Amino acid sequence: MADYRKAFEVVLEHEGQFSNDIRDRGGPTNFGITLQFMLDWHGQDEFDFDLNNDGKVDIEDIRLLKPEDAFKTYHYFWDKNHYGQFNSQSIATKVLDIGVNLWYVRPNKFLQQSCNEISGVNNLKIDGLIGTKTVTFLNGLCENIVTEKKILARLKEKIVAEYHRLNKNGDNDWAIKGLIKRALD
Repeated sequence: MADYRKAFEVVLEHEGQFSNDIRDRGGPTNFGITLQFMLDWHGQDEFDFDLNNDGKVDIEDIRLLKPEDAFKTYHYFWDKNHYGQFNSQSIATKVLDIGVNLWYVRPNKFLQQSCNEISGVNNLKIDGLIGTKTVTFLNGLCENIVTEKKILARLKEKIVAEYHRLNKNGDNDWAIKGLIKRALD
């Protein structure tokens, strides 16, 4: 079973701390959590992002985020997507890390596509939802270390292609090298 703490450490290595780069369409960000995410998710499930208790969620709250806030936030998505049930730590870490950056549906779909392509069987519906069928199929494929490595390599290829697709107009030239490095790590 994949270990969330190991995956979270990778996310923090890639995300860093507070940033408000005007070129970043995500806007103000801290530990990979955007202000827009905080506004959208505040009050849902266990999320309370009014960290300074002033009655609103704003840039001041994003500045107050701590690693433990990010830990709790990403753990929610780790559990929701059943990544902890993966036998492959490297694949679980990759989909969590890229999910922070691209949102979870895309890397989940890339994983499902990769499993189907490497196995030669269209066993999985490409819906971006990780459930029992995806987990069981992936874990079966990953019993063979060579197959696991092929799935991870294909997953990385799809992520790199997505970053290039998103940068087709050159809007992310400033970040593309770092994003590709992140995909290939």
